[in-house]
Amino acid sequence: LLLAAAQMLDHLGMTAKGDAIRQGIRAVLEKRRDMVTPDMGGTGTTDTFAQALVEHLKG
Repeated sequence: LLLAAAQMLDHLGMTAKGDAIRQGIRAVLEKRRDMVTPDMGGTGTTDTFAQALVEHLKG
């Protein structure tokens, strides 16, 4: 769903925002394994993943 939102932003001409979401997802997957859900090899929940993504996007 998050990647679909990034694609929609691209479609609407907001590519920088779409890129930021994709970069944030990558960063959380690579650096915050405690926030990633078990199906992706982590110990977090969907809520912790979303929280980590928001923190990344806010800087």
